[in-house]
Amino acid sequence: MGGLFVDVLLYFFVKDFLRFVRFVKSTRWERATASISRCDAVRPFWGCPSAQVHYRIGSSRGSQEECEDVPFILSGSATRYAQRFSAGQTVFVRVNPGDKTQTLFFAFDQK
Repeated sequence: MGGLFVDVLLYFFVKDFLRFVRFVKSTRWERATASISRCDAVRPFWGCPSAQVHYRIGSSRGSQEECEDVPFILSGSATRYAQRFSAGQTVFVRVNPGDKTQTLFFAFDQK
């Protein structure tokens, strides 16, 4: 049982570190508004729980849905995070000025 918790921690720290690197890399990216299409808490069989934030930039016809995976150690935390966002809610996302198809969502940008 202890090995399973160590696996969750390992997955969390790796995913969270990679997310931090993307956060720092994107600090100078442009900001755009997006609309949340859904936000789900995911509890995988292997790895750490996460909240998946699905969003669309622009009109619903010409846009593609993007998804950001936010890792957590506890599944209750992932569920509470997912409940913070509702379908249709307007949020800010970061857009790579060199490649407009690359976007990132961070809760830090929302206030």
